[in-house]
Amino acid sequence: MTRSLPIRIGLAQNELHRGYDWLMDVAHPSSPSYGKHWTASDVNKAFAPTMESIYAVRDWLVSSGIDAKRMSLSDNKGWIGFDAAVEEAERLFRARYYEHEHRDVNKYSVGCDEYVFGSSDLGT
Repeated sequence: MTRSLPIRIGLAQNELHRGYDWLMDVAHPSSPSYGKHWTASDVNKAFAPTMESIYAVRDWLVSSGIDAKRMSLSDNKGWIGFDAAVEEAERLFRARYYEHEHRDVNKYSVGCDEYVFGSSDLGT
């Protein structure tokens, strides 16, 4: 299989436990910050994953053979994305991918039915 898969790895957000308090700070009429709504940039900065998390995933990908130049970080820093050959994805995620043919519309999609946990299952 020679298809390329769009891989997006979601990173854990930071400071989620503070969200309610921050919301009430701008929403409650007695708050000094009442009505001072956050911009999208403010939200992104407040909840962005830690740099340690970003580097840990990036380093894992690089050590697994994914060139850092192929990776991108979303604006909110919540997703690392790259395109991978099926063989790379199988190795990274210890999974088997298959092409599924949709005969009625003459299209193919790639799917994963299960994950395998023994490295010998993938021939590695």
